[in-house]
Amino acid sequence: MVDCLFLSLNTQTSIYSGIGKSTKLLCETLQLVYEKLPKIQYITFMEQYTFCCFLFLFSVTAWSCIAGAFSSIGQYDNTAFLSFLSFFVFFQGFSIVRAYFSRRWEREKLTKSGDELKKYIEKRLCCKLWCLRRDQKKILFTQWDRKDFFGEKKEKQTEAIIRGESIPEDLIANEPNRLLCCKNCFCHRFV
Repeated sequence: MVDCLFLSLNTQTSIYSGIGKSTKLLCETLQLVYEKLPKIQYITFMEQYTFCCFLFLFSVTAWSCIAGAFSSIGQYDNTAFLSFLSFFVFFQGFSIVRAYFSRRWEREKLTKSGDELKKYIEKRLCCKLWCLRRDQKKILFTQWDRKDFFGEKKEKQTEAIIRGESIPEDLIANEPNRLLCCKNCFCHRFV
């Protein structure tokens, strides 16, 4: 990473070495993204961070290639270095602040009771209706009162599942986010 940032020190003699190191870092980052991170359908905070770091490395490599190809652009190398450095520092600070507030939000959800959590969600999200397809779907699995949130029909489904009974057809109708996997089992599906 340090080699990528200090390409501006001597671009005339070591530009190809810098491009080689930058390309190697790009390939290693790409391998990390596709092999080490879990394969899930949504982008997590860590994947967003890794993707932005990959874009940063790509932009430094692209600048190195452009500065090496056109000698007249080489005079702007110090300006490019300062802009890349300031973007890198700003992005790291932004990521730390975002991670702090995300952690605080998740911790608050775990410590509240049903009514407190419901009020906290309404205050935080500024509405009663919210999308299950984003981060808020995790809220469903914390402590809260199901009757108040889902209503009577969905409560009957949950009680039938717990007792091991088959679910009546009138409860299954108009449920796009749920999937009937067998006669006596009713699985949740958040796709």
